[in-house]
Amino acid sequence: MADEKIPKVKTPNLVDLFKKENIRLETVGIRKDRVYNSKKGIEPYAGEFGKVQKMHLLNRALIGFSYKSYQEIKDMTLKQSIDLLLTPEKPFSLPIHGQTFTQVSNRVQLGEALADLSRKHPELPLMIAADKDIKYDEVVQTITLAHQSGIGRVGLATR
Repeated sequence: MADEKIPKVKTPNLVDLFKKENIRLETVGIRKDRVYNSKKGIEPYAGEFGKVQKMHLLNRALIGFSYKSYQEIKDMTLKQSIDLLLTPEKPFSLPIHGQTFTQVSNRVQLGEALADLSRKHPELPLMIAADKDIKYDEVVQTITLAHQSGIGRVGLATR
């Protein structure tokens, strides 16, 4: 597999492709000398806001749909539901249950610390509060590591 050569891909000629598709080159990209004065706006949604729409809103606004979340907005209007979803959660303080957690320098140490925590407190959920500059993949890998370490419930805290 190390000896396997990666085939070279020919770089496409975008000008030729645009001409073939009848795309006007002057319309491609953002032009700073153009000003668009639109008189149109986005109208507020005025359609039905039933169970299907509420579940759709929760799926789009949260990380998936949950019965508990649906129960919270079941009897609300669209505006009330959106206001609730956009309300920041109350901050929480650490340490939890009087424990202070130490920094780890690699995934192996993190896995060991999570496994130890899971053995000592199997009912305790893990809340992850990642810095805004952390890549999404890192958070997903941490959630996976937590599950592999025996932690059954993992949540994401927003700031």
